[in-house]
Amino acid sequence: MTAFTLKIIASVCMLADHTGHVFPGLTPDFFRWAGRIAFPVYAYLIALGCRRTKNISKYLFRLGIFALISEIPFDMAFMRYYDASNGFNWNINFLRYTNVFYTLFLGVACVVVYERLKQKERARLALLPVIFLPAALLGNFLPESFPVSALTVATTVLLFYTAGALCFAFFLPDAETGAVIRFKEKIIALLAVVPIIITAGALKSDYDMFGVGLIFLLYLANPENKIKRAVVMAAGIIYHYAPGVISAHARYFDDGTFEIWRELNPAGLLYLLFALISVILVLFYNGERGSKVKWAFYAFYPAHIAVLVLVWYIFAGV
Repeated sequence: MTAFTLKIIASVCMLADHTGHVFPGLTPDFFRWAGRIAFPVYAYLIALGCRRTKNISKYLFRLGIFALISEIPFDMAFMRYYDASNGFNWNINFLRYTNVFYTLFLGVACVVVYERLKQKERARLALLPVIFLPAALLGNFLPESFPVSALTVATTVLLFYTAGALCFAFFLPDAETGAVIRFKEKIIALLAVVPIIITAGALKSDYDMFGVGLIFLLYLANPENKIKRAVVMAAGIIYHYAPGVISAHARYFDDGTFEIWRELNPAGLLYLLFALISVILVLFYNGERGSKVKWAFYAFYPAHIAVLVLVWYIFAGV
């Protein structure tokens, strides 16, 4: 199975998932279950792309551009809402509940920062922006009348940190040729990556911190190794979906006592099982690229969401 085949399967599953999300009740539940296959496959391909690309800077830039391009149709499809007092709102926001390209971009940013800082002189300077991270908490002390929310302040600070970390990774002087990468440099590089992962949580990007972490861990585990990539993918998927397999319920009584019980959540179990199919698919990957249609897959994401929004607007919208 080539990378092209994996992309086709992931794209079809993603299309089914998004169709089920935009048209709930009009599509079978299977569409949403199948959608769980898509992201782990894409995460693996992104990690592999970081290993194989000839120019990771361009790779990162492309993902960033498509993150911005995709946000408007993404918000229109999945973040729209109707408020009885204010009417219909498309809820366009580039800093909140963002699309999966944000996640992919931040995943590659982690790889870039980690790999480049390991090979820089005075890499510890890249940790200087950490001193600004407490400013993310300042929003909690702003008055309620302040036009910017606490979460927006935190997200902005983390985005500036990510930009700063990338600048240090690119522009700090390189270590001498042939210099041994010491354990200290690796730890510094790893510490610099952590706030970037947290940035995904602040942005509420699709699959947020789990998604960015999975991409980075797949890269570290060497995506060329079948066993390692399967173990990391399976562990990540179980970590993400297993909590949803069991649902907790509580019943409160008039005398103030309560009863808690747990039961199997069939939907959560199906999400987990379908997500694990991605591990099997990646195991069958033969290492070949297949047909070269790179830009088509980039464009497919915003294009198919825009089409779904248009169909919804014509037949079911306001």
